[in-house]
Amino acid sequence: MKTTRSILLTMMLLTTCLIANAQQPFVEVYGTADFLHQGDTILFRLYRHPNTDQEPGLQTELTQRATGKSFRFRIPCDNFPHYFNLRFKGHSGKGIYKYYAVPGQPLQLHFNQDGIDPEGSGTIAKVQAELIKAQQVTTTTEEDDADAALLVQHGNKKTLSLLHILEHYRERLPAGFYQFMKVDLMAINMSGKYSNVELISRRYADSTSNPYLERFLQTRDTVKSMLEAAVKQYPDAFYCESFLYKMLLKYRIDSCVIARKPYHIKEAYDYLKAKYKGKLREELLAYLILPLNDYPPELTYCIKDALTIVREEDYRILLKAISETRVDGAKAFNFRLTDQKGEIHQLSDFRNKVVFIDFWFTGCGFCRVVAPYIRKLEARFKGQAVEFISISSDESKTQWEKSVSGGQYTAPENHNFFTEGKGNNHPALTSYRIREYPAFVLVDKNGLIHNVPVDPRDDDGRSAEAQIKALL
Repeated sequence: MKTTRSILLTMMLLTTCLIANAQQPFVEVYGTADFLHQGDTILFRLYRHPNTDQEPGLQTELTQRATGKSFRFRIPCDNFPHYFNLRFKGHSGKGIYKYYAVPGQPLQLHFNQDGIDPEGSGTIAKVQAELIKAQQVTTTTEEDDADAALLVQHGNKKTLSLLHILEHYRERLPAGFYQFMKVDLMAINMSGKYSNVELISRRYADSTSNPYLERFLQTRDTVKSMLEAAVKQYPDAFYCESFLYKMLLKYRIDSCVIARKPYHIKEAYDYLKAKYKGKLREELLAYLILPLNDYPPELTYCIKDALTIVREEDYRILLKAISETRVDGAKAFNFRLTDQKGEIHQLSDFRNKVVFIDFWFTGCGFCRVVAPYIRKLEARFKGQAVEFISISSDESKTQWEKSVSGGQYTAPENHNFFTEGKGNNHPALTSYRIREYPAFVLVDKNGLIHNVPVDPRDDDGRSAEAQIKALL
């Protein structure tokens, strides 16, 4: 009797597991590559959420060895299209970056010696390859008054041509994915227009007339209505990264650039919080905060409030991490790095001093431009309780040593630290959430973070100087 009962319980448990497994959505990517050899390494990365390129914790990575010329990846995921990357180690330039995979729709890929082969790939991959190729075809125009209409017209024509390609494959694509891609293309069109408004408006900052803006405003409602129609047919548009980006750009342009008002993240946060509801609001608030490279004081308010709204656990973990490690008053990460002599240093070695940290890498043009401004700051505080530290994300130690001795990025006599060849993956960079370069962090005498409010290039270092003085 007991044996029979045990068997029944085991069968019930197995049945439950099988049902749960059957209901779990999966992304499956498989295919062949002409250049692969048995045992070659293939790297696959799936992004669990939109705009999480620089969030390793929100990515699933798999590595496998090629079986002949074949590969296959299968990963559980949420039920919406996901970006993924596919790289072939030892075969530079042959992989693909940020293609979409659809849960429940196995994605077939074929690569020849030139890279992805659309004709040998499945429909979902083929249409993306054709759209990417078409997007790379551009028409150059001069940004003068006569071309304002042309810039707008070109953007519309290009989007129409992309929509035509998508329409050609409509009957062969999953209905949801067709609508998703339509939203994506329309949002890219609007984002391009908004970006042009921001760039060109700088040229007309002191003028009452901006021909591109005038032309943009004339066509904005038409394109906007097309996008809104697409969104109605695909209500889960908040999973589309370009759509979220467009929504944030819309606020920045409509409420700041066109209104000629400065941009403040708290005002942007409050606007998005009041304007939108539900999952879209969650995604927008997360998208507003998580990619930041600058952390103004008002961000503390934004994060604290966002934690009362955002339910997605992945986002909550990151928001809490930022509040604990990166906003003003957070405890600075006690890094452990080597200098040119191979000696190990920690942030705690500089206790009771104000520390200015400059993050850079070889080849960063803006990092070279800002270096003279930092030299001025160093001169102003020479002999005082202030230490200037440079941390490079260079992966090559030889290259880092050459750049340090060359003096273009930092002074050779400074505290210059190497990230052990780990680059952007070193804890010194991930803990400080360095997203762009150059980046700056101030640490007070008690080891607490104070973010630099203004880039030294923008005001000749005056804001940074005032902040350092206040911390002495």
